[in-house]
Amino acid sequence: MIPIMIESPYSAACGRAECIRYALWCCVDSERRGEAPMASHLFFTQFIPEDKDGRERGLACRDVWARAACAVVVRYVDLGTTLGMFRDVDCTARVETRMLPDDLRDRWQSGEWPQGSCRLRVPL
Repeated sequence: MIPIMIESPYSAACGRAECIRYALWCCVDSERRGEAPMASHLFFTQFIPEDKDGRERGLACRDVWARAACAVVVRYVDLGTTLGMFRDVDCTARVETRMLPDDLRDRWQSGEWPQGSCRLRVPL
């Protein structure tokens, strides 16, 4: 397994809950490929405030993990891109752009959540 830093939109027009559900499906795709995905935008936003200072701290945490793992950055672009997806670190092994495969994209579009994920009940 190789470490993968998953990048996907987190402030898309479709809404925060949809971005979270989409990022989880991106992690499913990565894990199915035999990779070890990390979606820092899903993890660090759980405890770091989403103000300007918090965003910078979260991105700095992401950079530390990417350096430690010499990770591959994978940008999933079905929902477009955001500026945060393009913050590369100096030891990134490579950057790839992907879209969800048809079967996972269909499941995301149908409103399904990945098995075992926490399903958000409150709109964000």
